[in-house]
Amino acid sequence: MKKHIFVASLLFASFPGSARIAPGEVVDVQVRTFFKNYCIHCHGPEEQEADFRVDQLRISETAGDAEYWQLVLDNLSLGEMPPEDEKQPEGAELERVSTWIQSELRRARRVLAGDSGQVVLRRLNRTEYEYTIEDLFDVRGDFAEGFPPDASAEGFDNNGAALMLSAEQITQYMQAAEFVLDRAIQTGPRPKTNKSVFTLHDFNREAWKRHREQLERRLRDFAELTPAEQQRTREMQKSLKENPHDGFSFPVWEDGALRVPTPQDGSEVDTVIAIKAGYAAPDTRRVFSARHAGWYRFKISAYAVRNEGEPVRLKISYGSFRQGTIPKVADVLHLTKATPEESEYRLYLQPHEIVKIELIDGTNWAPRDKLIELPGPFVAIRSMEMEGPLFDQWPPVGHRTLLGTRDANSLSDDEMPAIFAELAPRLFRRPVSDAVVREYVDFYSAARQQNLQPLDSFKFTVKAMMASPHFLYHVETGNQPDDFALANRLSYFLWRSAPDAELLKLAGEGRLSQPDVRRLQVDRLLASTK
Repeated sequence: MKKHIFVASLLFASFPGSARIAPGEVVDVQVRTFFKNYCIHCHGPEEQEADFRVDQLRISETAGDAEYWQLVLDNLSLGEMPPEDEKQPEGAELERVSTWIQSELRRARRVLAGDSGQVVLRRLNRTEYEYTIEDLFDVRGDFAEGFPPDASAEGFDNNGAALMLSAEQITQYMQAAEFVLDRAIQTGPRPKTNKSVFTLHDFNREAWKRHREQLERRLRDFAELTPAEQQRTREMQKSLKENPHDGFSFPVWEDGALRVPTPQDGSEVDTVIAIKAGYAAPDTRRVFSARHAGWYRFKISAYAVRNEGEPVRLKISYGSFRQGTIPKVADVLHLTKATPEESEYRLYLQPHEIVKIELIDGTNWAPRDKLIELPGPFVAIRSMEMEGPLFDQWPPVGHRTLLGTRDANSLSDDEMPAIFAELAPRLFRRPVSDAVVREYVDFYSAARQQNLQPLDSFKFTVKAMMASPHFLYHVETGNQPDDFALANRLSYFLWRSAPDAELLKLAGEGRLSQPDVRRLQVDRLLASTK
């Protein structure tokens, strides 16, 4: 069986009520003709791939009806249906059918927006999706950046009637899954954890070094410079001869006064940030390189200077600081004392991201040669540290969620039933039947028959699992919420993320339905930093 059929099967398989769609009526005649020409031989009276019949689809009278149409639209938009080895529709045919389904979904949204007393199957919104990914895989990043914004209803961004699923978003989910899997699965050795201790005076030394290197380059290429650049070079040479320490950004604070730093100053001197931003906003770019995505520790020892008892604010932010990006703020320190205070942060950095320190209060700008004449307030820095990437264990959390401690480079086909039996309940947040596990093992086997290697076939299968309704939706079975539904409701209500191991353990023991146990869990979840 082709992989495209498997993709559709996994999107439809075991979806609540998928085999209980009543006979249809008032479905557009062009849509019915399209189904007859391209779909009904696999999804009709004689054969029902994934237990799904297109000839029984009806107009959306319930949220469940709308979900089936959404799944049809997703598969058409992704090119998964019809399969590539079957007869393909013309572009105009496909567009007409897709347009009708989209209009039907819009109509259903209007009709079902009222309070009908029916519980609507609810999709994870963007925040819930991001937190779920973080808790399962300990992966962070801009993987959800391109997601369409979640619609809100009655002021809530988690209202099931408003959280429709578009074909565009299915594509984004697949791309997000690829990003997450590439970050989570480790195929190389454990990255080395590096540590760097530095001061603002190290930035002075770096500035002096760059200044001299620039002058050396100018002198070396002097004959090739324009007359104006030659004159500029002579001025730089004269200035450096008259003041060998020119070009510093951070004055030294010593014995209650500012002074010009010198190359002879050691790491024991305290230096101050005297102006806001500009050349006096140091970052870790030149002193520490974050080469791997992961957790890093940043520590700073700082105190206020010439602040007359008023707080002096120092902002600590991190990110790429590229144009068009918004850095994250780790903290804004309010320093009042004249004695050093240590602050430490655990930050998740992407490759090549940096930490930046900026003075919020104080003088807006001043030339370097006037820094020691400024009245204040200032922030004096005793020292800073960067360390990382940090690992509590190896392989890290995401790899263990997916593969346990197995070596990703030496996976075998024989391991897959056990791997998917372990993984599926974690992704779907409840027990999973052997039949469903078997479907994913078959999906993996089909990918292997397409000449994909074991790891690539595994990733391909997990991407399908992460696009499944069982992962993307709050799926509940039966007429009443069982213990696993209670675990999910509690966790997503209070944490906006997947239930942890303790909640799932209690659900498996059938104890969450006990009010006293449930109350204790509410208290535990409320006390969490989440």
